[in-house]
Amino acid sequence: MPDDVAEAIQLDSENLSPWTASHFKSLFDQPHSWQFIARVTETKALAGYICGQGLLDEGEIHKIAVASPLRRRHIGQRLVGHALAFLKKKGVSSCFLELRASNLPAQNLYQSYGFTPCGLRKKYYTSPCEDAIIMRLQQNQGITPP
Repeated sequence: MPDDVAEAIQLDSENLSPWTASHFKSLFDQPHSWQFIARVTETKALAGYICGQGLLDEGEIHKIAVASPLRRRHIGQRLVGHALAFLKKKGVSSCFLELRASNLPAQNLYQSYGFTPCGLRKKYYTSPCEDAIIMRLQQNQGITPP
């Protein structure tokens, strides 16, 4: 994905909490980071991406984004499924993520994979100020795509 950073930054700018180029670079410089992208077959345009880290038996999804005109087409679902399968092959048994409390579509997506809320970070996000829900998946139960 590092070659696709400019596209990812542009796509991420559609989100409420976009990352800067230095945020992406910082993650890519970490030895246990991973990134996956989805492209539109016909145009090769970036449809979405997911990135995170996995170390020993624990993983974390840091960021996922899907281009707004392509949402509701299961791209995010496939990206999450691919990332979880990758982490499972690497021996990761639990995976964490955090998201805005108001992001109900994402909560539903993650719950469909077995993630459950396990914590709350009060006023974690800004613009607008909002709580972050921390979710966890124990993968030793197996991944069953929704």
